[in-house]
Amino acid sequence: GNRKRVLIAPHHSVEGSENDTLALSNFQRYADYFLKLPEKFPNIDFVFRPHPFLFTILSNTSKWGQAKVDTWIETMKSYPNVIWSDEGDYFPVFASCDGAIQDCGSYLVEWFYTGKPCCYMLKSPSDIESKFAPLGKECLSHCYIAYDELAIEAFLNEVIVNECDSKAVSRLEFSKTIMVNYP
Repeated sequence: GNRKRVLIAPHHSVEGSENDTLALSNFQRYADYFLKLPEKFPNIDFVFRPHPFLFTILSNTSKWGQAKVDTWIETMKSYPNVIWSDEGDYFPVFASCDGAIQDCGSYLVEWFYTGKPCCYMLKSPSDIESKFAPLGKECLSHCYIAYDELAIEAFLNEVIVNECDSKAVSRLEFSKTIMVNYP
């Protein structure tokens, strides 16, 4: 059948970096889990697109360091169903994917231009109230929210694989309101 393609786009605002106050990134929490996804879902091609600063920041932290970063990247790149994406222009990447798992603030609005489902990773429900402006909150209401691995897996199984996208209609209506100067 038609292979599904899912973007994974982790942010760089990891704990211990200068962006600690926002610390939206869930990468450290899910790093090991992300490495299991290509094996758990061999029927999905994963486009891994880290924020350009993510690994630079991690290589300078005591918990990670350069060797751990290199090993992680090598392992992720070794899967036949992983596409590593670090080119400048991400619109073609967005266009080629069936869904996204991410926690990048800047991608939150831009992803709606695709009309496709998004699983947005958050640490807790309080993050929505404390870390997002009104537009961000409205965007999140049209995303599938993941507070844990089970929610990420449910998104992949139900929304991507089984195409049971319960937010499709409202998301497309909302997309039209923000796509003012598109393309």
